[in-house]
Amino acid sequence: MSIVATSPIARRVLLLLACALVLTACGGGGAADDDPTESAADAEGTEEAANTTESAPDGADGEATFPVEIGHAFGTTTISEPPERVVTWGWGSTDAAIALGVVPVAVPFDAYAGDEEGRLPWAVEAVEAMGAELPEVLPAATADEVPFEAIAAAEPDVILAHYSGITESDYELLSAIAPTVAYPDAPWTTPWRDVVQIAGEALGRADEADEILAEIDEAVAAAAADHPELEGLTVANVVDAAGTFYVYKEADPRVGFMTDLGLEVAESVTALSDGAETFFFTLSYERLADLTSDILVVYAATEADETAFLTDGPTADMAQVQEGRVALVSGPALISSVSPPTALSLTWGLDEYVAALSAAAGEGVAADGTAEPAEGTAAVTFEDPDAQAAADAWALVFDSAADIESKSAHLEDPAEVADTLAAYAETGESFGGITLAATDVALDGEAATITYDILFGGSSAYGDQTGQIDRVDGTWTVSTATFCQFMATARTPCA
Repeated sequence: MSIVATSPIARRVLLLLACALVLTACGGGGAADDDPTESAADAEGTEEAANTTESAPDGADGEATFPVEIGHAFGTTTISEPPERVVTWGWGSTDAAIALGVVPVAVPFDAYAGDEEGRLPWAVEAVEAMGAELPEVLPAATADEVPFEAIAAAEPDVILAHYSGITESDYELLSAIAPTVAYPDAPWTTPWRDVVQIAGEALGRADEADEILAEIDEAVAAAAADHPELEGLTVANVVDAAGTFYVYKEADPRVGFMTDLGLEVAESVTALSDGAETFFFTLSYERLADLTSDILVVYAATEADETAFLTDGPTADMAQVQEGRVALVSGPALISSVSPPTALSLTWGLDEYVAALSAAAGEGVAADGTAEPAEGTAAVTFEDPDAQAAADAWALVFDSAADIESKSAHLEDPAEVADTLAAYAETGESFGGITLAATDVALDGEAATITYDILFGGSSAYGDQTGQIDRVDGTWTVSTATFCQFMATARTPCA
């Protein structure tokens, strides 16, 4: 199970990985300060960052009347008429425009969570659902560089850069191309809700922006209602990166998302922060035991980091890890979807995020009542009997409730991992049962690659995982190495 500048893209990755997932500071374009405490002020109070947007009264038909004037850090931008060709720069403005029904003609390249062309998955899905053409992706920028020539070539009639790191000089150059909307106060500080509202004002769709935010609030409220097991539980959001352990405070939008779902910030977070004024603080490894919470939300950049957190060093000794109360936020896209959220990304990753939280809460029951797959069977039926046998063996070995005797026939050395099997069964009980549902099997002689989903209590927590199983003397068998590799991610590493 895998997931996690002051250049637009390069520094975005740097902040994500080296600066402890300081994701609120980054975006597809522009520059932020290398100091993570300064580059993520988006987390410091949605209500304090003023939206200085002003516009003329709506017309009699309810549509916005132009011109629209939007105040920002560099002055006031006047948009004379409804924009038709929109270019976005930074983070969130692309999604806001698309959610408002306006597909930009050009958007930033995202090297962290984007595909090979730098497109973010939720934006692609939304544009395709509209039946529109995907926008041009601007060249990947280097440190402190805005691709002015490419932006000019897109012939925009407005440039939305209101959550970005553009300088005043950048603003002047962009304004020579088209009216440009900059951030209200400081680089990378525009609260995500204001990103939506400012885009609505600039595009003459302020009412639609309010509707989008209301729909997002409803989706989050519905998720909270579907998972009452989360209500009142305490949470700590952390990341362990490059030898430094970071804890996020309530001011961070990731933590705010937790409270919207009914969780409460653990008292230990406030107590250990020692009055730090930033949206995060660092904690020495010697004090990890003091960070108590019902759920520990862990952002891990890679599968190796995820495994290391659960099995190596002082983090593996934390009570939440030992007791299986960890919610892993895994994968660049899922991490980016809440760091900070956007008009499209929050709901895109909502179900997977909540499933991980629910599993960590020890409930793990799907909101729709979906039952877990029958013991030791694949999620789908395969026509090839060899593929079916491989899938069934794989599912059986990793079904936490299946008896050890039945698993033994499909393990390379069942005696060597007997203790781990027993521990895995106990861990599975705390999650309401752990099952692996095979969705695809690729046969290659005496080997098979299994694509599968991991379910906690019948609720899908991690999808599209892969593993290897081999046929030994006619029996599909999971090697000890493969078995232990999975167990390391399931909180029960082999001794």
